[in-house]
Amino acid sequence: GIPVYYLDPAAPWAEQVGATRGGTRLAAALAARAHLTFRDATAGIHEVEEWEAIFHPLPPQFDPAAAVTVDYDARDFVTAAPPGATHLLPAADLSTKAYFTAAKAALKGHLTRARTREVQRNRALKLYSRAGETPEAFAARCRAAADAAADAEAAKIRDRFEGRLRDLRQAIDKARLEVDQAARDQAGSLWEPTVGVLVDVLLRGRRSSRRTSVSSRATAVRRAGDRRERAEATLSDKVEDLQGLEDDLARELADIDAAWEAKAAEVETVKIALSKTNV
Repeated sequence: GIPVYYLDPAAPWAEQVGATRGGTRLAAALAARAHLTFRDATAGIHEVEEWEAIFHPLPPQFDPAAAVTVDYDARDFVTAAPPGATHLLPAADLSTKAYFTAAKAALKGHLTRARTREVQRNRALKLYSRAGETPEAFAARCRAAADAAADAEAAKIRDRFEGRLRDLRQAIDKARLEVDQAARDQAGSLWEPTVGVLVDVLLRGRRSSRRTSVSSRATAVRRAGDRRERAEATLSDKVEDLQGLEDDLARELADIDAAWEAKAAEVETVKIALSKTNV
């Protein structure tokens, strides 16, 4: 029940397995083909790999580690032996199917232990590399995912700060208006009373009237100056509050960016193993 073929002299891998093109001394070899299914539901991986190898010579006990991996197809084998061929007796007992059954079992066990599929994983972002994806491409995909997550978290932070920032900016605008008004009032207190009022006082010539007018003017100037100082102090406080709030926001955003950048860099290589049912 085991099909028998002869190596086509034109097979491109003939020398790899020790064959001489055109030779007529024939030695037994075993051609094996396995389909390996790497499956991991968490990683979203379902890949099938075709593995082919030639075993030569064949010892009494099959050795799966002696495989010479080649990429063969049906064109590399023919059904007729070359003219004048002689056959070398193999060390393996090929008179029954037992050798081939044992070889199949041994090869399946060997492949299950030896063959793995390496993928990259970012546990923090719950991402796995895809088939054929380079480490650089996977790193770029992790950075993009981390940037999106950072933007989403930053949007929540900005929403939390937005109302307070708006209130402070409105308070600053109001304080600026009060400073401007106080400055105008102070300027008016300094200059407006001297137009006509002092002239009238001087013409009346009474010292008490002059003293009262000058004192009232000084009081008005002082009060206007006090209002301006209070308005400027209020404006300064509001500006400091706004700067402090903006600094707090900048620090939180920087912390978010740093945290997600660190998560993007948490890339590790993991192995996906085979089970015997997947060989």
